[in-house]
Amino acid sequence: RSHESSAAYTPDGKTLYFVSDKQEGGLGSRDIYKIEIDGRGPAVNLGSTINTQYGEEGVFLHPDGKTMYFSSEGHNSMGGYDIFKSVYQNGKWSPPENLGWPINTPDDDVFFVISA
Repeated sequence: RSHESSAAYTPDGKTLYFVSDKQEGGLGSRDIYKIEIDGRGPAVNLGSTINTQYGEEGVFLHPDGKTMYFSSEGHNSMGGYDIFKSVYQNGKWSPPENLGWPINTPDDDVFFVISA
């Protein structure tokens, strides 16, 4: 019933982050969720620090296991979707940082992948 448009595993393979337009538990048109691979619980919305009332997309976890890149129409966007970075520290995600020009443009900038 929902569309999951992109996903990324954590480096240890134990957690999956994904983007979904499911309505139950959502904050906007598309949100980022996480689920433990062992299947012991429901998918959890990452909350309002990451998700906005607009769309999120293109989630990617850096090989360091604590840096997440994703696209959003919300936050501090230059126009359309922009690429943002958030770091998992002290049990929570940091406020997203817009990667700015030249990574982001006034057009939609969606899928961002980086190597170790």
